[in-house]
Amino acid sequence: MKQPSFHALFGDIGGVIRKSLARGDVLFRQGEPADYVYAVERGELQLVRYTTDGHSVCLHTARNGDSFAEAALFTDRYHCNGEVRTDTTAWCYPRAEVLRKIAADQLCMQQFYSLLAAQVRHLRLLLELRGIRSAPERLLQLLRLRADESGSVRLAGSLLDLAAELGMAHETIYRALAELEKSREIRRLDKRTLLLISSAAK
Repeated sequence: MKQPSFHALFGDIGGVIRKSLARGDVLFRQGEPADYVYAVERGELQLVRYTTDGHSVCLHTARNGDSFAEAALFTDRYHCNGEVRTDTTAWCYPRAEVLRKIAADQLCMQQFYSLLAAQVRHLRLLLELRGIRSAPERLLQLLRLRADESGSVRLAGSLLDLAAELGMAHETIYRALAELEKSREIRRLDKRTLLLISSAAK
């Protein structure tokens, strides 16, 4: 059974706002009052935390259908920025109304917790992958997990996004791709589609 999206669960609460955002906009800033939880309807947005010495750390990239800033439900202030990567339409859900529905609707609560559990599983998987020291092997393992039955993998974002997800420098992921192509582990079909040759040959 398909898991309902965040918008399917909370789109009917009071005070929901639909915002159109341009690339470079900041939806919310680190330290501001955490009044809303969000979901991307269309586009791409990153959660970016700034350290005391001014360095930025990308915590998460949210794309079509993804919810983000759920931690706002349990804290008074945002712990990062919500920075828009491409022209984006986002849903804004009032924190108080989301909490009210969770408290009143047990099925909604269970489905929401299921969404959060899926996010935790994904983050644990990324931590496991980042423990693989070899960059080509780390990339190959992720591609194996995301490949369809034919061995094809369609990248949701750019190679730079993939590098950030795997904790690699962008130069490292380009070298890793080149090594995997040279060893005939993968073949690039276009800019965003890769084919795992061993899977395709089955």
